[in-house]
Amino acid sequence: MEKIISKTPLHSIHKNLQAKMANFAGYDMPISYSMGTIKEHLWCREHAGLFDVSHMGQLFLVGENVDQHLSRITPTSFPAKAIGKSVYTHLLNEQGGIVDDLIATRISENRMYIVVNAACKEKDIRFLRQHLPQSIHIEELPNRSLIALQGPKAEMVLQKLTDVDLQLLKFMSFHTMNVAGIACYVTRSGYTGEDGFEISVDDKHAIQLWNALSENEWVEPVGLAARDTLRLEAGLPLYGQDLTDDMTPVEASLSWIIWKNHDGFAGSEVIMSQLQSGVERKLVGIKLLDKGIARVHSQVVNEKGESLGEITSGGYSPTLNMAIGFALLNVHNIQPAKEVFVVVRGKQLKAKVTSLRFYKK
Repeated sequence: MEKIISKTPLHSIHKNLQAKMANFAGYDMPISYSMGTIKEHLWCREHAGLFDVSHMGQLFLVGENVDQHLSRITPTSFPAKAIGKSVYTHLLNEQGGIVDDLIATRISENRMYIVVNAACKEKDIRFLRQHLPQSIHIEELPNRSLIALQGPKAEMVLQKLTDVDLQLLKFMSFHTMNVAGIACYVTRSGYTGEDGFEISVDDKHAIQLWNALSENEWVEPVGLAARDTLRLEAGLPLYGQDLTDDMTPVEASLSWIIWKNHDGFAGSEVIMSQLQSGVERKLVGIKLLDKGIARVHSQVVNEKGESLGEITSGGYSPTLNMAIGFALLNVHNIQPAKEVFVVVRGKQLKAKVTSLRFYKK
């Protein structure tokens, strides 16, 4: 039986814009618009891109000491965060593996707002129900859309539609505000490597908000294809490809999310041991020196043709004008300043290992 594909409240907008649509995480989503992926990518880097990310899961966790309870299944000490501050973190299993990555905001001492990946919504809710006490209420927000405004002109665009001084809204901060006269939750965050905002709005006002933002000359719609190349350049991993439930934050080169003096969380013994003794494999950046594209699951080998690991994400970087990717490699076999090779269609392409972040701003 064919699976029914869901639609976001902005679906009619994408169809009217003649976007190329495809099934993503069970939703009919815009992959690109008339500008095309490369131009959309560069527009976001230079101006402001508008993204429909309403397929993401939005939840409130409500109950006494909810921040403490959530800290037991993440490497983050939420009680140490100020009210209204957001953080990138991971849900962890008992082996330290990543169940999902998410953005969590401490709304109050007894309320957390979290945004989870579209493909993991149901799994994450089950995980939270299993690992949080019954006193914590999980309030799903299925009737809220999520719109991301990203790019160097994002603040200027949004400022024209709100009375809140956005210069006071620092990176990874949350605020309730009216945008174009519509009540919204606004977080200064995003997954592109640019300044920007993620705006949660009631479904019935989503089209009105999208249109208000689109009226600015510096705003263009951007599809999921450019969202993927933007996050890849910025060194931002994708769950299900670069992050999995048998990989720890240390192996994912994301040790910075592990809070100091925070212990006793799920998988903490494994993770602390890795921090002290190192790991056998690690997620790294790859730059291709030869012409070609490093595709997912392409093997990475040394000069003898011996396997070092494989590509987890790969593609063309419009900003750098070169092929880049992430790879999960055996770190003991990687020698500094030595070339590695990515096997593409039977041909070994020269490459070099780098940090995850290719584009810094």
